[in-house]
Amino acid sequence: MTVKEINDWEEIHRLDILGNVEFIGILVNLTILTPNVAVQCIKTLLLDSTPEAPIDSNLEALAHFLTTIGFKMQNEAFDMFASLLTFLQPFIDGGKLTSKTKDALIDVMETAEKRDFKRFENANIQTRWDCL
Repeated sequence: MTVKEINDWEEIHRLDILGNVEFIGILVNLTILTPNVAVQCIKTLLLDSTPEAPIDSNLEALAHFLTTIGFKMQNEAFDMFASLLTFLQPFIDGGKLTSKTKDALIDVMETAEKRDFKRFENANIQTRWDCL
């Protein structure tokens, strides 16, 4: 395999992870999955990450997940959400994240500060039948 092919596969894998995380977030928003599942996802994405040695791909996925479920968390688990954001601040300040991940986490922080997460609407889901 060439370096380009390896990079392409890594990008496909990264996008697969982000898609799966968003799907889980949508299921949480629809209350098909319980908030406990969301908490477990957050814990899993933070596992083994420290501000000194962050796992960039997991933190990028966490930012994506929090963007997906942010409205629900702000309205149903505000204290937990606020403490999670406080916990994430040292990761942003640590300077060891890629700019893409750092920007995604900062975006989550700013959106939470403004309380500007978009309400999840069931109508926004495009089903397979809609595509036919």
